[in-house]
Amino acid sequence: MAINPPNIYSWIFSEQRINFATINQLTVKDLENPQTYQRFLYTLADPEYQTNPSSIIAGINSLLILLKKYPQFSQDFPEINKKYLEIIIYLKFQSLAVQPSSIILDLFKNYLIFAIESQVEIKVKLESLFSWYHYAIIDWENLRILILKAFKENEEQIGGGKIKLQQEEREPTIKNWLNDYIIFSASNKDSKTLDRTVYLSQSANTQKMKPKEKEILIKALELYDYLDFDLRWDRAAGKNGLIFYQKPAVVLKQNNLPITKKENNEKLATVLQQRQTKPADPFEQKYLEESSDVNDEE
Repeated sequence: MAINPPNIYSWIFSEQRINFATINQLTVKDLENPQTYQRFLYTLADPEYQTNPSSIIAGINSLLILLKKYPQFSQDFPEINKKYLEIIIYLKFQSLAVQPSSIILDLFKNYLIFAIESQVEIKVKLESLFSWYHYAIIDWENLRILILKAFKENEEQIGGGKIKLQQEEREPTIKNWLNDYIIFSASNKDSKTLDRTVYLSQSANTQKMKPKEKEILIKALELYDYLDFDLRWDRAAGKNGLIFYQKPAVVLKQNNLPITKKENNEKLATVLQQRQTKPADPFEQKYLEESSDVNDEE
């Protein structure tokens, strides 16, 4: 499954877009009409819904409310209902920066291939996520680790044939592909020169893959390397004013960043307002409760 919104030029010249603000006016007859779904795709191509978290969250909420308004719809029209649920998943990826951690982890555990095939710029969305939670709002290092854990538990399949992992045949899930990649990397003596191209060209498991399958696997491995290595390297180098493996409060003090408890809470309130949900998720709540660690000077 995948969503492929029309390109920007189609969006510009289309008069069929749906206004998320008036989506509740749609009826069951509208929803079952394939043209309505196509209108949603034109809407997704709108740059506002690619970049504006508030608009995206409004779209998610409006569509969820509409589908709940007609509970029989999923039973009477399962295929088109599935397509609308895919739109919601797509929008959640697009608004990753303002989603609760529980949804973020669910997306990486269950819908990563969907996002890759839908051409979501996942790395860009992750960069925005860590930018939103830049300083004291969230323990982003813990979140990074949890995203990696969810990533490694993903049971979506890449390819149709089984792969051999430690002398046993396994399903070609992202979980097993990552394990194969990790084992292959560890066995390479000159690991500093090992890259994804070497793995794809030398691993016995990748030899029978189709080009499209390899393309998906490459993108999955790129994301894994970013989360497992590149992101840690950037933080260790002190990029963006952050120091890796240190709590945000320590970073604030060492870099003399002018963020007080009040400013921290205001920033958190802004995030929650854009997300349109309360209370704060556990990561954010942790830093609200521990805000005494942050410099209080006005």
